[in-house]
Amino acid sequence: MLIRAWSALCRALPGAFVIVLLVAGGARAASPGAARTLLARTVADARSQQSFHELISQVESGARVGFVADIGASAGRQEITTSSGVRAVVIVASGRAYLSGNYTALAHYFGFPAAVAAAIGSRWVSFSHADSGYGSVAVDVTAPSAIAELVPVGALRLHTGVRVAGRRLTAIDGAMPGAPKGVSSTQTLYVTGGSDPLPVRVSTQLRRGGHIVAHGTILISAWGERVAPAPPQRPVAVTGLAALAHRLAEMTIPKAPGYLAFLGPGERPPVIGRPWGRACQAVRFVLSGSLPAAISARIVKLVAAARAQGLAVSTAPTPGAVRVAITAASAARRGAPGQVIASSPSTRKLPGGRNVALTGLSATLFTGPLASHPGRLALAIRRLIALSQGIGSSTLAGSGLSAHGASGFTTADVTALLYTSGCSAVAPGGLAA
Repeated sequence: MLIRAWSALCRALPGAFVIVLLVAGGARAASPGAARTLLARTVADARSQQSFHELISQVESGARVGFVADIGASAGRQEITTSSGVRAVVIVASGRAYLSGNYTALAHYFGFPAAVAAAIGSRWVSFSHADSGYGSVAVDVTAPSAIAELVPVGALRLHTGVRVAGRRLTAIDGAMPGAPKGVSSTQTLYVTGGSDPLPVRVSTQLRRGGHIVAHGTILISAWGERVAPAPPQRPVAVTGLAALAHRLAEMTIPKAPGYLAFLGPGERPPVIGRPWGRACQAVRFVLSGSLPAAISARIVKLVAAARAQGLAVSTAPTPGAVRVAITAASAARRGAPGQVIASSPSTRKLPGGRNVALTGLSATLFTGPLASHPGRLALAIRRLIALSQGIGSSTLAGSGLSAHGASGFTTADVTALLYTSGCSAVAPGGLAA
């Protein structure tokens, strides 16, 4: 974990962070032999516990990276954040490593090619031990490697009677394992007293030319608690990412970067500007009486808001409009946890075989999760409206079609939807948000 953290920091992530370094004031020094003896006992005791919790904060030149991890003997879960906007989660379970993150994490932290990072989107990626990326993703998420990163190396010094945050601890000073070249390092491991010493804190410094250029802390707790993260459902194998990136290229909409068309049979996209076969086709959303009144009222407002932004959609009778039916799921169809909508587009192949046109569109709402999560309904309806205008999804983090994006259609969203539905012209250079 430390190795990957410092590697990330050395790429000069922007931001600012203040961290308090631990000071071993008033401590008594002991012999190097005593330091190595205590360190060996500490490592043995840590390995016997097999699991623990870590909170890591590190900073270099104002850039910061943080980890929150539950680490087990052969399984673990780790959350990663940085001041540049990286957000990622790594899970090791059932002999595999799983990774999920935003575009910044995938492309700029883990090093996926841009097209592949965009293709991954919000999906989980799985790695087997045989995959070349397994080691870099799973590093320090399980106890063997995580414990090794806590251990100072080189010439050791022992300080007893160190008081830290009101606790009397023993400090073992040494160098940082795996420190970058061209810098000197200090790593101090703080352990509990008694016959079974365990790590509780680590303080690390990197210096260049006598100046501190990076520093960090690790807080360690919850020794011996059970760690058993569940593998994510339906991950994409890392070996299948090339095919996924190719599929993304097929979905990419010319002159609308960041927006993807839906694909019909044979991986064929609709014609830009005529997803229904006609430019600027009017669309009417017809709500089933099976929908709860509160949800129907909310859908009417959402569609009306999209219409006010210039989209050719409505819930009122409209001459020549195609119908999009929205119904509630039956009691026997509960849907997956968190699922709020299932859409069913029907298409026909156009002459030439390169494109399709929508011939029908319907949606089923799983209303159970919506009572306490109105934002989920809004996102589901925005995505359904987008589908009716020829867009299947967006890779833009701030888009109203993204799970953690805007709470409504952005100007860029509306511009793209007007373009794909044929309701506006486009300049030769592309869309202007």
